[in-house]
Amino acid sequence: MRNAPHWHQLSTARAASERERLANAPYFTLERVMAERRFTAIGTLHFKRGCGKDYRFRIRLEYPRHYPKTPPQVFDHDHVFTFTLDGHLFSTHEICLTLPERGEFTTISEHLTHEVLSATLIWCHKRLIFDRTGKWPGVAEKHGIDAVIDLLVERHVINDVTIISTWLHQHATINGRPCNPDIYAPCPCGSGKRLKFCHRDDLQPLFKRLMHILDLKKQRD
Repeated sequence: MRNAPHWHQLSTARAASERERLANAPYFTLERVMAERRFTAIGTLHFKRGCGKDYRFRIRLEYPRHYPKTPPQVFDHDHVFTFTLDGHLFSTHEICLTLPERGEFTTISEHLTHEVLSATLIWCHKRLIFDRTGKWPGVAEKHGIDAVIDLLVERHVINDVTIISTWLHQHATINGRPCNPDIYAPCPCGSGKRLKFCHRDDLQPLFKRLMHILDLKKQRD
């Protein structure tokens, strides 16, 4: 089956507008845009550090097929920083700006570009502090499934991390591998209702994460 075209292939006007937004960002110097298949932009963030010296950080923005429904991924283009999850940098050198399930970015392209660049600028400031002190300034959110579980507890969808971990082992795992959850199992919220008729929709971010892990394992196998 043929893949659907990317957003910039559907509208040259939208692609031109995005180039203009990147070129006009006050703290970002656009170097080049590649749009043969995937829309990718490379440029440099610039700001002054506490000592008053200019600091420059080169990044790469890789735009998803369905932008702006999903924000672009941002990468440490020159591998300036060392990979470490504690420093919110993945092994691919993708910068961890936010937990996607939080929905902190807008889905309007006019605002999303600025939000992503601003978040990257803040990340860079924090990462420099982390490299100096060994501690991430502010709240240091977890990653992956653990972060999604913490978010569900925060939103009072589930009451306890241990409860959802036990539930996943019993109702969303076969032979140690993630599987589609049993929608007729008791909801982990403790209401006594079946999952299908209770928090099924609220738990979808967690189930999607599990399925993603399963897909990656299948690809490796």
